[in-house]
Amino acid sequence: MKPFRKILVPVDFSEHSDRALRAAVMLAGTYQAQLTIVHVYEPLALAVPQGYAMIGEAQLQRLFDELLLRLGQQKELALAEGGGELPVATQLLHGFAAGEICNFAEQGRIDLIVMGTHGRRGLSHALMGSVAERVVRMAPCAVMTVRAPKGAA
Repeated sequence: MKPFRKILVPVDFSEHSDRALRAAVMLAGTYQAQLTIVHVYEPLALAVPQGYAMIGEAQLQRLFDELLLRLGQQKELALAEGGGELPVATQLLHGFAAGEICNFAEQGRIDLIVMGTHGRRGLSHALMGSVAERVVRMAPCAVMTVRAPKGAA
């Protein structure tokens, strides 16, 4: 097995993705790998009688500014956990989460994707689906999922 040189960590700013980020930092340190942290903004359109309502341009810019700020915080966490020695990049993506993550991994020649999973089961899983599950099925590289501790969902 070849060593991991590029590691991708998709985050949703939850405790689950923080756990995955910490695991990825540990692996990146072990393999002296480049770490990229991504968040995927999935556009939301609401159906109304007149058609579809989309978020306005000003609100969208504020949302993107907030997401970029939070990605910066994730980068700071990764640098702190890695002792400031790791090369860490961030990227804000737009679209269908699993597809964007896999496309980014393919285009960036990523060796490993590390992502948190909420561990949903039953009806909750059937209704909400699982981005992690879709990434595992579609990814062009190895995928490591980091589960929540038992009892946390």
